Amino acid sequence: MTKDASFKKVVRRHAEETGQRYTEALTDLEGLGARMHHEPAPERLLAHLRDRYGIDPVAAAKLSVHKTYVFRIDRNDGGPWIARAFPPARPRSGAEGDAAILKFLERQDYPAERLAVDDAVSDLGDSAVLVTRFVEGVQLPHGAAKFAMMGELLGRLHTLPFDDSVARPGGASGEDPSREGAPRQDLLAALSFLDAVDTKVAAADRERFEQLRDQVRSVDDGHGLPEGLLHGVDRRRR
Repeated sequence: MTKDASFKKVVRRHAEETGQRYTEALTDLEGLGARMHHEPAPERLLAHLRDRYGIDPVAAAKLSVHKTYVFRIDRNDGGPWIARAFPPARPRSGAEGDAAILKFLERQDYPAERLAVDDAVSDLGDSAVLVTRFVEGVQLPHGAAKFAMMGELLGRLHTLPFDDSVARPGGASGEDPSREGAPRQDLLAALSFLDAVDTKVAAADRERFEQLRDQVRSVDDGHGLPEGLLHGVDRRRR
């Protein structure tokens, strides 16, 4: 069997297991790298913020090695902002959901980032941009005191009165920005990661690879469990 034929077989299997058409599954696998890697040009982002909000930004500095779309925006006319120019594969509704949750947390007087402006979500080409106010950092206490503080904050978060403004599917880590929502999206993303490299797996590693793939396919996605507002990694999720 040729390499091309092997990959087509993988795509057909991926389509069957994810409920996609063949062309959708092909795009899912072949477009994975482009979806995950997004590094906006700082100059373009500054120009967008200047035009959109009438501010005077002077510098955009990346804040993360892994989240290359998160920038600190320094300004001549006020305090710094944080701008997240999300990958185009992430729907705008995801950024709008982030903004809704931050508004909810502000109404509850919960310590979190605050939106920089009321209209905090905008479009930069195919990318949704969310702007918040920069939070000055302080040194956390060490040892038990740090974990007690974090536990207290998480406890407060989990007991906040729930309302429909933050009622969106969440829990997925968002490694693939097109897979956002409940934990099942993480499993579908993991399956895509594995299937995208299936034809590159050496014969000596095939058994372990298939075992890992079977484990991903059989993981409980938590469907039907009680839901509440939880702390995510970078974006806020339900």
